[in-house]
Amino acid sequence: AIRQDGQLAVLTFVPEEGVYAWCRFVDDGEYESVCCLPGSPEDHVFVVVKRTIDGNTVRYIEKLATEYWDTLPRAWRLRSALATENPADNVISGLDHLEGEEVWAWADGRIQGPFEVTSGDITLADDDYDYVIVGLNYTGTWKSSKLSYGAQLGTALCQSKKFDHVGFMTHRCPPESFRFGSALDNTQAWPTPDPVAIDEESLDDPLPELSRDDLAASLSGSSTAPRLFIIMDTPAPVEILGAVVHLVTEERQ
Repeated sequence: AIRQDGQLAVLTFVPEEGVYAWCRFVDDGEYESVCCLPGSPEDHVFVVVKRTIDGNTVRYIEKLATEYWDTLPRAWRLRSALATENPADNVISGLDHLEGEEVWAWADGRIQGPFEVTSGDITLADDDYDYVIVGLNYTGTWKSSKLSYGAQLGTALCQSKKFDHVGFMTHRCPPESFRFGSALDNTQAWPTPDPVAIDEESLDDPLPELSRDDLAASLSGSSTAPRLFIIMDTPAPVEILGAVVHLVTEERQ
């Protein structure tokens, strides 16, 4: 559904599991129209987006990528993006629709960028790629409700609390594909404090896909209404199955 402010409201529903949840797509442009067509294995969703490109107002018909992806290099998370298979060299052409814009590349499952599109082209760091996706980066943010538990003397509401540790359950998440913290301006990259070691021989391979339960580092700051923030601002896909927060309540009798 299109909102009056140009955002896209999306309802996720899984009736057999009783899941009904709304989220928003917040774009640099404005969504003006949406059309959903039956498809397999997922429906096809098309949108009309009004954008300002190279100082001009344009309208593009864009198709949302499928939620499912088979191999990491085929995971689409960039906006207004195009894909190139087996480019002849490290120059990616055909980006005239994003002229003058800052774009990122998802090249064989690795992050490159940012680049500025000049004469419809960008130049990658290497010239040996099988599949490259180039488009506008998207920042997804998630904020928890107020966290109020962990008290021994009753309710934790109105009592000062601080984060001790946060645990994440992830599925096929590349390292450093998201950040987390107690505020939007106080985040750290996942995984931590045990980053994934990548030897030099694997630098040409896609980033590893991590499906694991990970106890992250402690977070700073205390508040009577602490919240957990998650920021996803790279071309890499992110699927977080759950987050467990350990709070320490500074109780007053």
